Amino acid sequence: AGVDSAQAEGATIHVKFYTRDGTIQQLSAPLSLTHAGNGVYQASAVLTNPFPPGTAFAIAIKGEKHIAVRFCRQFGQTAPCADGEYITVPNPIPPTYGFDLTGMVLPPGDTSPQDGRADQSDIDRIKNLMTKPTSSLTAADKLAGDLNYDGAVNGFDLFLILQTLRTRYDEF
Repeated sequence: AGVDSAQAEGATIHVKFYTRDGTIQQLSAPLSLTHAGNGVYQASAVLTNPFPPGTAFAIAIKGEKHIAVRFCRQFGQTAPCADGEYITVPNPIPPTYGFDLTGMVLPPGDTSPQDGRADQSDIDRIKNLMTKPTSSLTAADKLAGDLNYDGAVNGFDLFLILQTLRTRYDEF
């Protein structure tokens, strides 16, 4: 949310898979994002231990300054997962397995250091960083407070986290 061009190129996401039976599998390293156009980003990964056909799973995506979003549809998802809603691995498993998760944005707000919540401490962190001139912001400052990746920490970043707090909790 709040990113409509290539300014988040190279940002990272963490990915977890949740199976219906309760197994959780997290990718060992964050995925780096590549801008595909119009504020849409893509990433790819190869699972070293893929799920067998028929496995029901959901995917949680968490950005480096975002709360997580859980996906339970391979494409076309525009709302949170319903209880018991999962993606099922087809049989046979195709050589490549793609997902279009562009129907829901990653809400910004769980700032660095991340604790799985967007809350008052994140708002306070952004407000504190807003007092610094943009030219004096460090890379750590920008990671924590520049929610739209424009190089500054300002009122728009505060607006973005306030919008997030009006929606829902982290799903990671």
